[in-house]
Amino acid sequence: MSEVLNKMKKFSDNLTTAGAAVPIADLMACTLAGLDGDYLPITTLLFDKEGISWAGFQATLLNFEAKLQQIQNT
Repeated sequence: MSEVLNKMKKFSDNLTTAGAAVPIADLMACTLAGLDGDYLPITTLLFDKEGISWAGFQATLLNFEAKLQQIQNT
């Protein structure tokens, strides 16, 4: 997940540098759209959440991923 989030942020930053800024809401939507079905519960929650920062978005996804891995390892 960290790699996906870093890749998406870098892509957004590169577009901003080129003069085509990507709104954070669009960056989040594109990130969520690329996740597989295991992330559907958190995707639904985050799509409906307004005013979340990029840092909060990342933290939520990373926490969900950690819990998902815990469940899969038991």
